[in-house]
Amino acid sequence: MALDVTYIPGLDPILYSLSLHAKGIDVVLVCPNDSIELKCQLERALDRFAIEGSVRVARPYPSLPVKRHVSTAAYLRWQLPQLLSDYGRILYLDVDAVPFANIEDLIFIDLKNHPVGCVQDPINPTIGSPLAMGSGHQPRNIAIAPYYNSGVLVIDPDLWRLEGVTERCLDLAMNPTVKMNFVDQDPFNLTIAGRALSIPLKYNTYPVEFYSLIARYDGRKVLRRSKWCVAERSAHILHFAGPLKPWMNDYPDTWASTRYRDVQDTAAHLSASSLVNQ
Repeated sequence: MALDVTYIPGLDPILYSLSLHAKGIDVVLVCPNDSIELKCQLERALDRFAIEGSVRVARPYPSLPVKRHVSTAAYLRWQLPQLLSDYGRILYLDVDAVPFANIEDLIFIDLKNHPVGCVQDPINPTIGSPLAMGSGHQPRNIAIAPYYNSGVLVIDPDLWRLEGVTERCLDLAMNPTVKMNFVDQDPFNLTIAGRALSIPLKYNTYPVEFYSLIARYDGRKVLRRSKWCVAERSAHILHFAGPLKPWMNDYPDTWASTRYRDVQDTAAHLSASSLVNQ
């Protein structure tokens, strides 16, 4: 995970979830190198849940655009293959992408000589989709390429470095002539077009309420609710994407948020018990 202080409220729930569903995976938290206090806070969080792992720092990119809930920390994921060069495989999760079933097999998935595996966005299935980069008039071979959500990534760091994915993402992100709707995700998708492996939806599933939100602001019925109720309930990772998060008071009461808050409550109880016993 890569995060700054913005996402601290979601840290304990996902760490508790990882302690249950990713027992064989080292947990590495990455934060900007300009906050020693945050680094210490993350180290204490790992200790609270008795998680084998570490905290590493990275230089943020202050010149890159930020937008709504996207801070400069969102770009730190692009640095992971350089920061974690001692690992042969990396599984990246957003703090709001919470496992609800075992995900240990995901990190060992066969990437078939691709530098990265990710889940195709069911709302924006291609780069040319209206809510992705459809207004950017991409060449047809790019426009029809799958558009991926970058909240869950399985990375082959050797291939990523070999293909210069980090540098190419940065070049696109800093290019003022390229129109971006999702400032952190669009450069990534343009860079890995044709070089990403699609992995099953169950590893990055939006809650049903997210689709309702999209349907409202896009003015179209995106997906049939019945289909996504099934996907939601069988998800291994529920991804609470968007500016509204389940740790916020105004997040709606739904099936997914109830599951999340059960995890949140348990994590809070364990965290408090750990602090008392110190």
